[in-house]
Amino acid sequence: MVEVERPEAVYFLPKGLPQDKIDKFKQHGTEPDLIPLLEQILERKQGDVITAGVFVGGLLPTYTRLAQHVWAWDCVKEHVHCTSRMLTRNGIRNCTLRLAALGDELGTVEVTTGCEDAPWLGGECSIVEQGKPVSDLLNFDGYAIRTQTVEQTTIDTHIDSYGTVALIQLDLEGYELAAIVGARAVIERDRPVLVLEDRQALTHELLQTWGYRYQGTRSGDRIYVHRLDLDK
Repeated sequence: MVEVERPEAVYFLPKGLPQDKIDKFKQHGTEPDLIPLLEQILERKQGDVITAGVFVGGLLPTYTRLAQHVWAWDCVKEHVHCTSRMLTRNGIRNCTLRLAALGDELGTVEVTTGCEDAPWLGGECSIVEQGKPVSDLLNFDGYAIRTQTVEQTTIDTHIDSYGTVALIQLDLEGYELAAIVGARAVIERDRPVLVLEDRQALTHELLQTWGYRYQGTRSGDRIYVHRLDLDK
């Protein structure tokens, strides 16, 4: 692991991450342009946060400072190990971290961390379906890839554990639609703000039918608010 000290926290990055990604994280952290919006959302809407695709936990110091409790997932075991060390090192206690993919049903899935003998993908690690990454950014045709088998769960499976959910933020490299389908009960119960790195807008039509309205994009993340909460 590579230890990185930033103003908001001390982090741990996985071994094998390319140096340019390490340098970028040291300088900018995770999605600095998105953090002011997240702070604004959580100052107006109190409750728990559900977040997945946490990588090394770059947004968790912000979430745990403002939310009542944070429920965090990543589908790569090395990322969860790094994030767990970060939480312990920084004394963060209001976060439950789990190793699992979030989808629309229970089971197992494959996830790739990159091509064999190639650098670690980092935050771009992707679920694999039919031998190919679901991420629209990755094309490994003709190359052997590293994979891990990981449990898949749903957000709704744990609904009795959450308080009122104020925000769901997903960065799942093309797997956001499956995770949203698996969160319908929580979404209908609490009407959280949704922040989704859904580059192809695959969730848009479904969310429209659930009463959500698209509010624009920040730092590559699509923002959705329920129509009943637009004036709040």
